[in-house]
Amino acid sequence: MGPGEVLAAFAQGILLSMLLGWLFYRSILGMILLLPLSLLVLGRMGRKKKEERMALLERQFRDGLQALSTALCAGYSVENAFYEAGRELAQIYGKDAILVIEFAMVSRQIQINRPVEAALADLAERSGLEDIRQLAEVFAIVKRNGGPLVQILKSTAQAMEEKWRTREEIHTIMASRRLEQRIMSVMPIAIIGYVNLGNAEFTAVLYEGLRGRIIMTAALGIYGLALWLGERIMDVQV
Repeated sequence: MGPGEVLAAFAQGILLSMLLGWLFYRSILGMILLLPLSLLVLGRMGRKKKEERMALLERQFRDGLQALSTALCAGYSVENAFYEAGRELAQIYGKDAILVIEFAMVSRQIQINRPVEAALADLAERSGLEDIRQLAEVFAIVKRNGGPLVQILKSTAQAMEEKWRTREEIHTIMASRRLEQRIMSVMPIAIIGYVNLGNAEFTAVLYEGLRGRIIMTAALGIYGLALWLGERIMDVQV
């Protein structure tokens, strides 16, 4: 996350913390005590941003692998195949795309006689993308045991394509469930806010005395646990 994104996420976290503090405690002290929750919001938005960048990188790698396989089938050397794949990616995603820069770096490393599997392993470590690590292992196996690189790479690309297709189907199925989960997450806050605005005297007992504070604190804890469980259930990895 860039500085602007961090500042925006932190501001949203502060606003959300103050809102929860007011709804559950109806006091300035409660709003102040819940301010540390803004750090959790910041962390969650950081993870979401990382997931978005990983998804973009995965799409780029998906197209890059197809371009790499096509270039090798056309008779290009491994070095030139990465260069040509980068050029094709630049036409789709722009010359500043992450994988365009990385493929150009891999091509330059091969030019100075660095093993392609080592260059790809470094890329996999930097990106954290499992598919790139698998591609590095494919090159290492072919180099160690021999075999038709083009055919093996095509088979690898087909296997990865099948995995990506399955992942997209699961994400499509889960999309409506995620929307329902978000709506259900907002509903308790909306109900509490509606009751407080419509008839504050009805819930006044929950904001007065030790018993009321304990009840609202327990409700806030249960709400937080429900949010965490919902996120865990919706987090389906393929």
